[in-house]
This record gives sequence, C-alpha cells and structure tokens, in this order.
Amino acid sequence: MDNYLKNTLAQQHEYFRNPPPENHPSGYRDSERTKSRTEYIVGAIERHVSDRDSKILEIGCNVGRNLNGLFNAGYKRLFGIEINPEAVKLSKEYYPEMNSAAHIVNETIENTVGYISENEFDLIFTLAALVHIHTDSDWIFKEIVFGTKNIIVLEQEIGGRSDRHFLRNYEDVFCSLGMIQKYADAETPPQLSDALRGYVLRVFSKC
Repeated sequence: MDNYLKNTLAQQHEYFRNPPPENHPSGYRDSERTKSRTEYIVGAIERHVSDRDSKILEIGCNVGRNLNGLFNAGYKRLFGIEINPEAVKLSKEYYPEMNSAAHIVNETIENTVGYISENEFDLIFTLAALVHIHTDSDWIFKEIVFGTKNIIVLEQEIGGRSDRHFLRNYEDVFCSLGMIQKYADAETPPQLSDALRGYVLRVFSKC
C-alpha cells in the first residue's frame, strides 16, 4: 500500500520549477549515469519512428539530453516542454547546436498541451516525466493522443513510491484513449536496471 501523502498539483509544480540541490538540472546532462538512458530511448525511437523528418516532441525534456541524442542521430524537427527555467537555460549552454534547431517551451504541460493541433506531431515521447504528472492532470493524456500519431514512453509503473510519484499502467491509459500498443519491453534492460527499476518502455500508434 502507498502510504505517502501526495503533493498537491501546486506543490508538484513548485517542486519541479525549483527542485532541491540533489535534483538540480545540472545532474541531467550527459554522464556515465545518464548516457545509457538516452541511448535506450533514442534507439527505440529510431526503430519505431525512423523518418528523420519526423516532428518530435519530448514532454519534460529537462536540459535536453534526449533531444540532443535525437539531434545527433539526424532528427532535426525537435520540440520540448520543460517546467524548470534553469533547465531550459542550461540546455542552451550544454547543447547550443541542438538548441539552434529545436524549440523548447518553458511551461507546464497543463498550460501547453491544449495548444497542440490534431496529429501535429509524428511522435510525442517521455522518459521519467509522466510519473510526475499529478492525478488532477490526467486529462492531459487525451490531449497528448489528440496531438500525435505515435507515442513512446519509458515510465515507471511499479515501485519507487514517494510524495511526487503517481504510478500508472500506460497500456491502460493510452489504449483506453484509442491508441494501439505496438511494443512493450516490460523487463528493465540490464544497462538501466539500477537507475530505472520498475520502468516500462511502451510504443503506441493510431494505426
């Protein structure tokens, strides 16, 4: 049983706008600890959305490490949404070439997703971001489905409970909204097992 008193939506937003030092955005740039995560999600995108002209949005892009991985893999139509202003600032410092091509919005997903047009993106993806979406904001999942042809998530579904973790089964979430699950990797890959235990990669499409 989950005995944590969960953050309110306002507390959740405030935490990620101004995280404590141990969760500072500088810890999310390329490192031995984070390299395998980006390689894994970029590899999944290359397998399932291989067209380099695809329009791709990352929700919760932090300093842009994953977007930079995609940029280096040849994807150039890149977009991001990130709540933390310091992360967006550091992204320009860490990955200036990627930032010259990408467009990153410093805002909450709740204040952004409603502006996405139907099937505007070829892919919307997340890595360890949706687990922090408050249950009061579950409505955003319908908007995500509306705005994209494909969805790839690498998200925590079991374990790791805290006041700011909101666990979901994303097959249930997105299939209930009309998406078709094309692939699932329920076994956490060995190279990610320490950092991302309980995370599941899922790939969804509208057809």
